Amino acid sequence: MKTHNIAAPEGFHWMQYEGGPVLMVGEYAPHDGAAESVAFEVIDEHNPDRLPQAEPVEQGAEWDKIYNAILERTGNKELAAATATARVGKDQAEPAPVQKRRLLFVVSQPSNLDRVRKSQLCGVEGRVFKEQYLEPLGLERSDVEVIDMSELAEHQEAQPLAVIALGKAARLALGNVADFSLPHPWSIRKSGDKRGELARKFKRIGQLLEKQQSYQPPLGVQDAAARGLMLRAKHKRGGTEVGVARARDLKNGRRVSIDTVKRMVAYFTRHAKDLNAPANNNPKDKDYPGAGLVAWLLWGGDPGRRWAEKIAAQYEREQAKKAVNIYKADKAKRIVYGVVLDPYIVDAHDDYLSPKEIEETAHNFMISSRTIGLDHNGATDAQVVESWVEKYPSDEDYKKAISGEAHQAYKKSFGDDFTHSGSWVLGVKLSPETWAKVQAGELNAFSIGGFGTRENIEASDMPKVEFISG
Repeated sequence: MKTHNIAAPEGFHWMQYEGGPVLMVGEYAPHDGAAESVAFEVIDEHNPDRLPQAEPVEQGAEWDKIYNAILERTGNKELAAATATARVGKDQAEPAPVQKRRLLFVVSQPSNLDRVRKSQLCGVEGRVFKEQYLEPLGLERSDVEVIDMSELAEHQEAQPLAVIALGKAARLALGNVADFSLPHPWSIRKSGDKRGELARKFKRIGQLLEKQQSYQPPLGVQDAAARGLMLRAKHKRGGTEVGVARARDLKNGRRVSIDTVKRMVAYFTRHAKDLNAPANNNPKDKDYPGAGLVAWLLWGGDPGRRWAEKIAAQYEREQAKKAVNIYKADKAKRIVYGVVLDPYIVDAHDDYLSPKEIEETAHNFMISSRTIGLDHNGATDAQVVESWVEKYPSDEDYKKAISGEAHQAYKKSFGDDFTHSGSWVLGVKLSPETWAKVQAGELNAFSIGGFGTRENIEASDMPKVEFISG
């Protein structure tokens, strides 16, 4: 039998394990199973009979078997996971990607055709729903659930992204359960969307869908995370289990949500000072690489910071462009009303602006700005004539909301939609020319200036809130 000795690359050594040799991080030093080089058999031609035969072993159990065997011998979790993954062909240790939450559309009751076909919104109404509801949101029918009231309980357990009532009857039946209410497709087919209600509310629903958008980490970020995992395995320092999990996702190029991107930005902001230590920036230091540098790399290192900050800044610019949707209008006075900020958007989002911040923002706007624009084209002849923050059920609830304690809040109808206690509402008087555009459906939102910079707060920091009908 011909053989050929292969020396381990610099910085590695061979380990003779059951099932074959593997490379281990670190220079060679004599210990059980270690070798500087390994003799591999050399063959002249392929022999199919020597290929391993598949065994009827559950892949998860096989991964665990290899992982536990190598962990017992080496005590190195990273090496055990990497070897088990290489042998089995799939990293069973990583969780499956989180499934996106879906929009749940609810009708009050099925039509006769729906009952026969055992599916909601069939026939002509189904076509209207597809063309005028789903397509503007960039969705397919398979991306959403459409049910009647009798099916609500079982679908709520899946925690839908938002519950959307279709028609007045469904809105009344759902009450506070509904996050949005839209006209029934039958109504749109019969009368059209003369008031622009669909387009107005689609903007807000679109914001929820944007929150589920994900981003692919570039190769530089993947490489930095992989280096962080290698250094942590070699030096046994740096990072937490959260950091290791983040590094595995980044190393494998797994797409991340905007909320993960924001957490990356927050991490880099907090820990940039750690890189000032010699162990984290001087390769000649005796303790290099320090725990701070290893942890930094686990989160994507400098490439990760540049990438996350760029994505976050782009997202914030897009959010800043969001217009204030017109909820209702006073035809006699040519006044339109819109909810600028709602402190309880956490019902559908992952972060929120506190009641205290919204109140301060509303007051500062009236003191220093009062600038109104249409379609983001700058100031117009529109004037702010009303501004208020929705009341709480009691003075005690207001004080608790402002101080971040558990409290009650109203959820009540406002025009064609809902609003909550603590929401900032503006009333804007329009010129006859601008009012005509609103009536014609050409304008259904206005923008405001003088916001300043807002800092979103994690939903987990929000106090417990009980909503009651206003």
